Amino acid sequence: MQRYCSLKIIVICSTLYSFSINNLGAQSLQKCELKNTTIFHGELIKYNVFYTLAGVYVPAGEAAFSTTLSKHDGKPVFLLSGVGNTYPSYDWFFKVRDIYESIVDTTTLLPIQFTRNVSEGSHKMYHKAIF
Repeated sequence: MQRYCSLKIIVICSTLYSFSINNLGAQSLQKCELKNTTIFHGELIKYNVFYTLAGVYVPAGEAAFSTTLSKHDGKPVFLLSGVGNTYPSYDWFFKVRDIYESIVDTTTLLPIQFTRNVSEGSHKMYHKAIF
C-alpha cells in the first residue's frame, strides 16, 4: 500500500506542476522550441502493491501507469493514465478502484484535461479539470 500512496503523491505533484506551468502562459512556452523526450506512446509500468502485517508482505493489489497517443478536438494528444485496484479477494477488507487520467498536448506537454475518479472503501471522489 505504501507504493500506492506514493502513486497518489506522484499524480498530485504532477498535477500541481501542470497548474503552475499553465499559469506561466502557453504563449511563453510556445515560443520555445520544445522537443519531447519524456513521454512516448505505448509506455506501461505496473506495480504490485503490498500490505505489511507483522513484517510479512502480503500482496493486496496493483497499480499501473500507461501512455497512449490519441486525438482530442482533432489534435494529437497523450492520454496519461494511472489505475490502482485491490485484488478482489481483499475487497471485503478495503476495496480500492482509483483512476487518474490526464490529457496533454504532444507538442508543448501542456495539460488539456485532468480526471480523478477515486473509490477507496466508502470514500468516493470525482474531479475533472479542463485547462
